[in-house]
Amino acid sequence: MEAAFSLVTDEAGRDLEGNVIRFRERVKESGIDESIANTLISSSYFMCGLRYNRDMVKEMYRRLNMLLEDSTTYQDVLEQGERKGISKGRVQGELSLLLRQGNKRFGPPSPVMAAALQAITDTERLERLGELILDVGSWDELLAGD
Repeated sequence: MEAAFSLVTDEAGRDLEGNVIRFRERVKESGIDESIANTLISSSYFMCGLRYNRDMVKEMYRRLNMLLEDSTTYQDVLEQGERKGISKGRVQGELSLLLRQGNKRFGPPSPVMAAALQAITDTERLERLGELILDVGSWDELLAGD
């Protein structure tokens, strides 16, 4: 059976949509388990994304009704992205609160201090700083006390 890698060759690129259709048909006709077939097809989407224009690949797979949602691999990628997004949002929220509280208590941080605060990506550390801000008298003390 033709591998998803074959879709990123120069030859496949000359008629990418036709080659994707043939690949999908070979996978579906191979008799392998449907969930494995769907994973192979979703792999072809990711492989094409390494070489060809993102919007073109997305539109082609949509037009060919190749549903990536059926793939466990695709679902895993979505879940990983969701977890990263939630984590990043928590960091931004904690940092935003810390900066608002600090601005009110100490005034704006120096550019160096602002950069040091922006570099913190650990939510637990930001939470500790949020509690510590009530007990210190300056931005410098805040970071020195952590």
